[in-house]
Amino acid sequence: MSLIAFLSPNCAPCRTKLPELVAYATAEPGGPDRMLAVVVGEPEECERFVRELSPVARVVVEPKGGPVCAALRVDAFPATLRVHADRDRTVVIGHVVDLAREASRR
Repeated sequence: MSLIAFLSPNCAPCRTKLPELVAYATAEPGGPDRMLAVVVGEPEECERFVRELSPVARVVVEPKGGPVCAALRVDAFPATLRVHADRDRTVVIGHVVDLAREASRR
């Protein structure tokens, strides 16, 4: 996994960023296994995000303050984390990811 994105359908910047995130994930080598999308909200309000992200990322839906957000101390949206496997653990190596810049590097 290389990117974890935290989004909420109740967040205007998240709705704006969704197409950019889908485009980034679509072009990411390795497919859905390279990105985790954590969609925060009630399941019925998250349906659009899940529908758009599922083909290009692994998707988790959780309530605000859910286990993934709590484990990574995410409490504001949108948030993106660049992660890297280091031996037997995963390390966060960046907390603000410019998706357009990352995509242009490929």
